[in-house]
Amino acid sequence: MSDLFKKIVGGIAFAATALTLALFQPASCGLTTPSPAAPPAPPAELPSALTFPQSVNIEFGEPSEETASLNLVRPLVPIGGEFFDAIQFGFDVNGRANDAVQLFLDELNKLEIPINPVTRTFEVTGRAPDTFFGDAIKIDFAEFNFPGKTEACTGCTCPTGCDTACPTEAPEEDLKPVCYRIWSNPSFDSDDAYIPLAAGFMTRLAVKDDPATPEDETNAGNGAFSIRLEDESSIINTGAVYVHRNAARPFDKTTDLFNVPTGKATETTTTRATVNLISTAQKGLQGATNASQVLKTLRFTGSQEVPVGATDPDHAIQYIAQFREDADFWSGTLQNNLQSEPLDLTAEPPDMENFTDECAQLSTAIGVEELTCEDLGISVGEVPFIDVKTSTDPTLNLPADFPAIPTF
Repeated sequence: MSDLFKKIVGGIAFAATALTLALFQPASCGLTTPSPAAPPAPPAELPSALTFPQSVNIEFGEPSEETASLNLVRPLVPIGGEFFDAIQFGFDVNGRANDAVQLFLDELNKLEIPINPVTRTFEVTGRAPDTFFGDAIKIDFAEFNFPGKTEACTGCTCPTGCDTACPTEAPEEDLKPVCYRIWSNPSFDSDDAYIPLAAGFMTRLAVKDDPATPEDETNAGNGAFSIRLEDESSIINTGAVYVHRNAARPFDKTTDLFNVPTGKATETTTTRATVNLISTAQKGLQGATNASQVLKTLRFTGSQEVPVGATDPDHAIQYIAQFREDADFWSGTLQNNLQSEPLDLTAEPPDMENFTDECAQLSTAIGVEELTCEDLGISVGEVPFIDVKTSTDPTLNLPADFPAIPTF
């Protein structure tokens, strides 16, 4: 495992984290839909500066009140139930994938880029040498082809256009994606050492919390990003598609992550890649009035390529788990068909027999009748797996026309 890969996960054994919005098909689980008589959405409020999301994480391991004493996020002792390892596996997959993405967002979230005046390019220099991006970064806001982006970009930091001052609010239909490309300078000793780092778009800008108000307004907004990191022994592509703002369904969120570490070929080895795909969805229950009344679904597909591009869909691990924050039950499926030792999966697969659509009590991890989960609307029997993809898929890489050097 390369030093770069170890640095990204920061002490965790393995890590994971733009895909198209259609890559993961959200599960339908008896959730509400907006009333056809609902009033039109109010104008969208635009922040005074563009910021990158603070986090795109959807917590999948937070224990409910009934299970808090069991510390299901990081248990200290085994519970003993036959589904304990399977339940814990889902929490680990989500947590470690988000840990990897968070390193990228922690650096970018420090930036505040002007919306007024509208900004087309942005540069930061003189950064501390130990920062994630190196000594300097350059960002341009422009139109380019990004997988999953179907609308034209504005070409600047203002989602309503670049020809006039950006308003403080605008109708939803007037907003367009803000697309960006980022180059980093990791060498610290050459102004010409910039390399492609990341690209993405925001269809709804992130909003930071206003410390002057008691409520927390923080929201990641909606968008996607893809990151490429490289050292002498490996390349890591990682990214996310996130939809965290829906005026008609305020408790709904989805985050789809990917992490693709690839070992470089040497005189004695071929190129190898592991494709990790993670999807987490949070859906408000019928009549939900707060964020604890939600159904959460996690899906994971991990597959190994030797050499790159040679993935066999039958040689993969596929996992689905679902639970409600207000209930003490879990539904899950595990199909581990890996044919060899996994390489850089987000978490170690549980050592257990495959199973489909099983129901268990969270507080004991002991299996119960499937009807118990079905009555709560948390049966995963109709939830599809994430399809296996190869590391060469365009949605798992920077845009093909990404300039090798900054545009300014």
